[in-house]
Order: sequence, then C-alpha cells, then structure tokens
Amino acid sequence: MSLNDQIIELTNMILSNAIHHEHKQRNFGGGFTLHSSQLRFIDTIHRNPGINVTDLAQMLGISKSAVSKMTSKLETLGLVQRYQAPENKKDVLVKLTDQGELVHRRFLKTYHNVFNHIHNQLDEYTPEEKATIIRFLRGFNNFILNMDSLQIWPED
Repeated sequence: MSLNDQIIELTNMILSNAIHHEHKQRNFGGGFTLHSSQLRFIDTIHRNPGINVTDLAQMLGISKSAVSKMTSKLETLGLVQRYQAPENKKDVLVKLTDQGELVHRRFLKTYHNVFNHIHNQLDEYTPEEKATIIRFLRGFNNFILNMDSLQIWPED
C-alpha cells in the first residue's frame, strides 16, 4: 500500500472513530449519561450564564425549538434551570444548576485530560515533523470545509 493510501486510510479511520465517540454517551456524575451535544449545550450555558433561548440557539447553530427540547431534557435531569428575565417577563433565560456546574467541571477535567494526552504524544515529534502535521491538518480541514464546492458529489 502506498504512503498516500495509508494516510487516506488512517484519516478515514480517525474520522470514523471521532464520529463514534461523538455519539457515545458519557457519565459525568448524577447517575445518568449525556451525549456530546448535551455537553456542548451545558458548556455554552456555563460560558454565558443567564443566556436567552434565542441567543443560545444562535450560538449552537440549532433552532429555538431544539433549544427548548434540550432545555426540557436537561431541566428534568436537574442540570439547567429556566427563569424569566427580571426586566422582560417574556424573555426566558437559562442557567446551570449546582448539579449542572458539577457536571461541567467533570467534563472540563476530562477534556483537559484528553488534550494533555495528545500534548504528550506530540512531544515525541520534532518541530519539523510537527510543522508537517500542521500543514497536513490545515489542508485537510480546508478540504472538509470546501467539500460541497468541489463538485465531487453525484448529480441529483
């Protein structure tokens, strides 16, 4: 197998593994598991306490109804709380509960552990090798971002 074929095969395996881990539920305490989308939701609220539903939807790139459904699910789990804005009773705001903050802290600890592991792996490479990896990853990222405009998909 050529080096190009090996790189393509490994890249495909990495993407498949990333998708698998993206859909895997994780336990961050509280006796329940959470999807990565729920963790992103919790992280966004943590970074923007008292955010309204419209802004939350915009930041996450999802609809307001999807935010409402996710909020209801996480509220049932005791992780978020909805409340009315004091200055505008029509505006619904969302914040993390104490349990939600605990889950977020555990998520951040795990996130940092993962990146520390990756950092340690990268220490095994020379600066020149790292520069090559960076160049490849930037090119690959640009490819992914521009796939729709590359006319590689079958015609309708």
